Amino acid sequence: TKVVCSKPCHGLNLVSTETKDYLCNPCTGFHRGFSNLGPNLHLRSRMPKIEEHAFTVGNKNVGLTFNSLTREHVIVEIFYHRKDFESRQYDMSCTLHWCNTANAAQEHSVPPLPVNDMPPAYVNGMLYWMNEPRLGQSCEWAIVSFNLAASTFDVVPCPSWFARWSSRNRCRAFVVELEGVLCAVLADPVADKLDVWKLEHGRWDRAYTIHLEASPGYSLKTCVVVPLAVDPDRGKVLLNTVRKIGLYDPVEQTIENLYSLDQVPVASSAHLKFLDMPSTSSGDSLTCSKEESVAEMNRMDSKLITSVPMLYEESLACYSFVRKANCLW
Repeated sequence: TKVVCSKPCHGLNLVSTETKDYLCNPCTGFHRGFSNLGPNLHLRSRMPKIEEHAFTVGNKNVGLTFNSLTREHVIVEIFYHRKDFESRQYDMSCTLHWCNTANAAQEHSVPPLPVNDMPPAYVNGMLYWMNEPRLGQSCEWAIVSFNLAASTFDVVPCPSWFARWSSRNRCRAFVVELEGVLCAVLADPVADKLDVWKLEHGRWDRAYTIHLEASPGYSLKTCVVVPLAVDPDRGKVLLNTVRKIGLYDPVEQTIENLYSLDQVPVASSAHLKFLDMPSTSSGDSLTCSKEESVAEMNRMDSKLITSVPMLYEESLACYSFVRKANCLW
């Protein structure tokens, strides 16, 4: 009932559910499933109620990274065995799963800070998570990084604009990758806006402020809104709530709705692609193609439809099922 898809990582995407993860290439149809190695069912009584928003898949947080030396994808799985927001105590484990071998997994030391329930961002061989300030000793927001080549975790300070978390602070913070750069997002449901900061050359600078008060379907009071990509030609930001996908115009401060599950009976299905263009071209672009007829969509029950937006790269990346022939093509 809950599916979350990562952004492309060297030609492959990670699709996660509560009990399983799938490495896949949407261009070729290649896919391989990996069972979670996390907490057993009998431990669920020690867990708080899972926060129900579109980007959670149980009490785990999973990311896909890539080792440029071995040319190999690795799944990093962080599982919570215990969360207690009253005492601030927690217990978690971390496992690395090498994708070129079906059973190549090993336990790893845990991150120095607890991570929150939003998916991580992959940038240049590094994975990044926003921490969970409701757990542990610190109430400060910070970013947890993982360097696969060194097999080590580290902590990156957040922009100074990020206030210290408190029980009265309703803001949500998370990380995304936009235009190849790590970005920290502060979502303020009171002001109904997203403040997006980018980290370049070791320094945080404000990248975008996305105003959502004029777009009720994207209100932070009712849903989590995640920036997926930026159109370099027009500067518009692709936004995802899972129920809706839209392009935000920073000049007009309006959203062009591309797809909405709430309007399935009257709208056709939109397939969004992020296309990697050659370096000699004008740059990357976002395109939207509508392929299914309104009549076909009218026959569907919108209550049974799950929208899983996916940005992918056109590639032939895959892993052989024959161990001695394992390699990334």
